[in-house]
Amino acid sequence: NSVTSGDEIAAVQKAVAAGVKGSGNVAAQSDLILKQMAGSPAANQPNYLAVLASIGGKSALTSVEKAFNTGDAATKSAAINALSNWSDANAATALLKIAGKTTDANELNSALTGYVAAISKSTKTSVNKVIMLRDIMALAKTDAQKELILKELSKNKTFNALLFAGKF
Repeated sequence: NSVTSGDEIAAVQKAVAAGVKGSGNVAAQSDLILKQMAGSPAANQPNYLAVLASIGGKSALTSVEKAFNTGDAATKSAAINALSNWSDANAATALLKIAGKTTDANELNSALTGYVAAISKSTKTSVNKVIMLRDIMALAKTDAQKELILKELSKNKTFNALLFAGKF
């Protein structure tokens, strides 16, 4: 709670995540961080979101989503970064929701980029990944965003991917 430099915060987040990973299951690890987060000043709470992302789990995901929905701009940014760097693909749905409802271009870009990264991490079949990419393409605003989606689409060699990519 006393660290203020960006580099120091990132180093402490990595150290805490590494230390907590050795203590029990994912739920216990998340609970430990959530208790510490609740006891810290509101200004420092967004710093815990990256640690929750490295741990993963349902309670951590719910907490990060809540932080986005109720937080200020800095908290929303930290929440999107946490969801984008989630330990597995479980944050994809939350990122899609954020991308669909945000009016801020930076939030949209971060959520979209994180969603595509989550698809890449996903163990779903190529057919399901193509469907997910189609969903996010409907929200893409810039050429760079569309290009990112099409690059990910090219990793999923299905007939539907070919048909979808043919539109662009």
